[in-house]
Amino acid sequence: MSTKIQAETSSLRSTSFFLKEKAVPQQEIERVISDRFKDEEGKPVPFVLRAVSPARARELERLAQKPVKNGNGKTIGTEPDFDKIGDLMIIESCEFPDFSDAELIKSYGVRNAEQLLNTMLAIGEKLKLSNAVNEVNLINQEPMSDLVDDAKD
Repeated sequence: MSTKIQAETSSLRSTSFFLKEKAVPQQEIERVISDRFKDEEGKPVPFVLRAVSPARARELERLAQKPVKNGNGKTIGTEPDFDKIGDLMIIESCEFPDFSDAELIKSYGVRNAEQLLNTMLAIGEKLKLSNAVNEVNLINQEPMSDLVDDAKD
């Protein structure tokens, strides 16, 4: 390999690109999830979402386990409850509204944030919010080949 190519390759592979101070912070996003929630002027109120750290996502997964039973009905272990994981990720990512807000919970006559999420929103609204949560957490982004093509251009 020529010296010029080695120099270009090593400069492209510098760890310094990944230093914390050089990383662009993940931004909050705002998305209108429903036209049912309006401000004083009648404009739809956006939900404000932020990314969840991988460490916190693992904690949520540990919290969202359901029992596995054998043929006799005896619990023999646990497995992930993917519906609950999804709900917890939505609740954790949602800065506004705060699904654990006591006034909101009381308003809908439920006991906790999970019940509020599943009472307050229609199915389509929850799906739209779930898609926005995936977006803010960089889940299901463009395929890497598309990103590489964009970088080449």
